[in-house]
Amino acid sequence: MVSPRSLKIAGNDGSTLHATLWPNSGQPVCILLHGFGHDNRIWDPLAIALQAHFEVVALDFRGHGDSSWDSERRYGHNALQEDLETLVKHLDLHHFHLVGHSLGARVAMLYTAREPQLVQSLTIIDTGPEAGNEGVNRIRADAESLPRHFDQRQDYFQWLCNRHPLANRERLQHMAAHGLRADGSRWQPKTDPEFVTTLWQQDINGVGSCDLRHDLTQQLWDALDRTRCKTLVLRGQISSILKHDIAVDMVENRLAQGELESAPMAGHAVLLDNPEYCISSISAFLARASSTVAADRGNYSQSNSG
Repeated sequence: MVSPRSLKIAGNDGSTLHATLWPNSGQPVCILLHGFGHDNRIWDPLAIALQAHFEVVALDFRGHGDSSWDSERRYGHNALQEDLETLVKHLDLHHFHLVGHSLGARVAMLYTAREPQLVQSLTIIDTGPEAGNEGVNRIRADAESLPRHFDQRQDYFQWLCNRHPLANRERLQHMAAHGLRADGSRWQPKTDPEFVTTLWQQDINGVGSCDLRHDLTQQLWDALDRTRCKTLVLRGQISSILKHDIAVDMVENRLAQGELESAPMAGHAVLLDNPEYCISSISAFLARASSTVAADRGNYSQSNSG
């Protein structure tokens, strides 16, 4: 396999976006979108597995990973959709599969409804239009407690271990190795701390800041109603974010071609808690989705040649 390479992409607003590309010229493209507080390197095991049959690109959203921080705190869902759009235009993509976790999946849901002709399949990992308050509150508390600096990388690893008790330790070591940048003699997390206050904003009606941008809930349900492509909803079996009844509603009542799977022994951090299951489940789904797309194109070509 060809080694991955880094991409630096100029945004329209003066930002610089970073992505990692696992090349496989001529194969279908799969775009991976990480969740809040993560970066594109969380996808490494899945990207390596997919590269045999796909060209894979994983994006760092603004304020995360090696993308630039936004001095004007433009960290809403619309801005993150613009980051995805910038990547798509930079690579001149016309068809691709879209995989997102948590915040990245919410962005993917909105984008798929907006650009249905571009997205061949959608994978939603442990999120939905509505999120469990208990889980959201815990994520927010963890984000707000993240130190601005660590003296050693190992200190960050230990912080991650304390907050992800189910996680594969090798995956947390990998996350710690790539989630910090040098700042003098210490280490700074790559996620902009201002992203936290932007993501959770107290609404004017006093509904409460525990909801993840709750004002987008109806937009997200509407987006699912308009999604026609094959869609996998993959939840952690013991997730406190994506409740089982919400996942069932998404698949049975909203999505035109929805499938639901639950990763055993996994909470919201599915990619860290049970990476093997994620790789197997997503790889199999993308293989099915790609086969369907190829068959549909073949039938279309035959019907038009007659």
